[in-house]
Amino acid sequence: MIAQLALQLEEPRRLPSPRDKYEQRLADPENEAALLAVYQSRPGEWLDDFVDLRDVLRDRSIGSCYGHILARLARKGLLESRDIYFGSDHPAKPDYRGFHTDFRFKGEQS
Repeated sequence: MIAQLALQLEEPRRLPSPRDKYEQRLADPENEAALLAVYQSRPGEWLDDFVDLRDVLRDRSIGSCYGHILARLARKGLLESRDIYFGSDHPAKPDYRGFHTDFRFKGEQS
């Protein structure tokens, strides 16, 4: 009975999953700092993530999670966000074709 109990208490070993790697990149403060540095270098500009953040996304391999990091920076009050709608601004309307969120550094605006 005791031998069986010992076997059940051992935690099974598992290899890191892609989700684990994603969560590590998402939680890495260096990734947040790298994205924020791009926005701080161009205050007041609404940046296009695919163009202006391309180098950071490629170098840090955060293409799958950068939107979550930007939203977290906006919740912290460091970035300002706006939604750009394609067609209507409501999913129930027939002309709705989605939206994209733009961000800019929320520093002193000129």
